[in-house]
Amino acid sequence: MNGFAKRAALPLAAALLVAGPVMAQSSRGGSSWLPYTQNGYVGLNVGKPDYKLGCTAGFSCDDPNASFHLYTGGSFNDWFGVELGYLYMGKAHRQGGVTRGHGIDLNAVGTFPVSQSVKLFGKLGLTYGRTTISANAGSGEIVGDDDGFGPSYALGASYDLSQATALLVEWDRHDMHFAGRGRESIDAINVGVKFRF
Repeated sequence: MNGFAKRAALPLAAALLVAGPVMAQSSRGGSSWLPYTQNGYVGLNVGKPDYKLGCTAGFSCDDPNASFHLYTGGSFNDWFGVELGYLYMGKAHRQGGVTRGHGIDLNAVGTFPVSQSVKLFGKLGLTYGRTTISANAGSGEIVGDDDGFGPSYALGASYDLSQATALLVEWDRHDMHFAGRGRESIDAINVGVKFRF
């Protein structure tokens, strides 16, 4: 099993455990786990993140193999909704050490139906992120932990396999705080699956 598959296995298993009861309840419809919303869902995205951090000459700067985003959402109407999730942006080997990022995000979601099965969507919100940097002393990198709020954005498209299940592809960006750097962006290209209540 390659590194990507190993990192994706745990969140995928968690999504499938959640999906069973969700799909069993899907005939009910209308419910959501988020207040004041309906037509709830849970989803899991797995992606390839890109840390927008530089590197000192002579030290490697590799991006993580995988990230994941586990979330739940609901809608206010056919066009507008909200999502709450947890994201892990992977472990980047850089500057002779490791850089990690994870957090919780809350996003407003706008949806535009292209056809009965295909939808385009955009997200705008906030991420509360926490990062950790370790590095070789010779790199000059400032090490330590940092946390704080930053904006998050996403664009994507989904395809409905059924009334209860959809596949999606998504680009997202989360701004997180890094020790000695302030706020920096982490981008990811993701594929995912969404299970509706």
